[in-house]
Amino acid sequence: MGLKERISGFIAKRGQAATLIVPGEPVPDGYGGFEPGTPTEHAVTVVTTAYTSEEMALYGGLIARDDVRVYLAPDAFTPAPTTEDEIRIGGTEYRVIRVAPMAPDGETIVFDMQVREDG
Repeated sequence: MGLKERISGFIAKRGQAATLIVPGEPVPDGYGGFEPGTPTEHAVTVVTTAYTSEEMALYGGLIARDDVRVYLAPDAFTPAPTTEDEIRIGGTEYRVIRVAPMAPDGETIVFDMQVREDG
């Protein structure tokens, strides 16, 4: 069993249900601009953890006190997350602040995401 399969299995076994919300394609607003299209929702399983005080200090204020670290395993049915997306975990919606794919040898084995509560 490879590293990708181990991580995916761990997230599936220990994770929690979440929804990745991907914005729809922009549509003309009739005034020369665009409005966001209808978002699509993708059911995913994630593992979440808090950032340590050391990580917050190391990144010089780029990580807010209530930011959450989210690990999402890639699959064939879910688009890769971007900073344009949102994610709903346990009824709370978060904005995606940062996405760092872990991709040894060019194959993404997990997405390490920094998310912040929307609102």
